Amino acid sequence: NEDACQIGSFGVARAAYRYHHSCGVRFSTYAANWIRKEVQRQSLHGRLIKISTNTIEQFSLAQKNNDTKSVEQYSQIIKKCSCIQDATSDLDACSPYSHKIASEQEVFIEEKEIKQNIEQAVNVSLSHKESDIIKRRFGLPPYTKTPQSIVEISKVYGVTRSSIYQLESKALKTLKKVLKPSMAFV
Repeated sequence: NEDACQIGSFGVARAAYRYHHSCGVRFSTYAANWIRKEVQRQSLHGRLIKISTNTIEQFSLAQKNNDTKSVEQYSQIIKKCSCIQDATSDLDACSPYSHKIASEQEVFIEEKEIKQNIEQAVNVSLSHKESDIIKRRFGLPPYTKTPQSIVEISKVYGVTRSSIYQLESKALKTLKKVLKPSMAFV
């Protein structure tokens, strides 16, 4: 009960921040909705498996209206999200940790492929000077330690900062044209 009161106070604070007397309703009426939403949001946030608030609300509404078709539809969604299956199913496949490890590996592989595509596009489609500026600016190999600022790059080439900005802008436009078709899957 104390936790619900504390969470409700966050709802009151949010209502107080957003309330304006020109709304045409009393503050208590306005705040009640925010308190209910905050309690609901926090109770859903505490779950191990995340289910959208909208799905829970629609499920509750369907139960209230005795809409069996919608209840069945939302219960299937909740079961799928919660990974509730028959006792004969493999529980390890249902573990949230196995999904997390798999998704981390997928993200790592995707990032590696994207980086390779970008490096290849920089080396192939840009002039030597443009590619060197982009590599220095964004910390691509062989300048992987730290990205360099426009000022540092302008000192290396002995030109003004505005010319470096122009070359960088031109190179980025070229890269955008080159990479757009190949990055359509991302």
